[in-house]
Amino acid sequence: MIMRSICAAAAFVFAIGCWSATGVGPAAAQSGPQARAFGLVIGERFSFRQGFKSLRKAGTGLYCLKLGAKLMPFRELITPSVTVEYGNSSGKNLSAYYDVSGCDDGEIAVRTFQFTAGGNNEPSDSVAFVIFIP
Repeated sequence: MIMRSICAAAAFVFAIGCWSATGVGPAAAQSGPQARAFGLVIGERFSFRQGFKSLRKAGTGLYCLKLGAKLMPFRELITPSVTVEYGNSSGKNLSAYYDVSGCDDGEIAVRTFQFTAGGNNEPSDSVAFVIFIP
């Protein structure tokens, strides 16, 4: 019963199926496709992750996520989906997106911004985000 609740919440948050504390598990096969990697980044740390080895903050609004060993051979073929996680972010008009530059080989670059109407768009460290690699 608890696993079904976790699966339902994960399906809503990630639109991918189910995850468990140990990663994508057997319940995922029953409810939807599995992810090769996913994570929630809050500040300078992962809140949870699967398929990523580490995270480093390379500058204001620039995060570098190191792929795990199983994904490293496929790094040139990976295009992750990134979205703002507003519950752990602060500010308004936030954005988080994948970038092909800014990090070392074997790392996925994610840039975060806060947009200001009529002003400059500034890199921001106040944006939590979810990253997903199908």
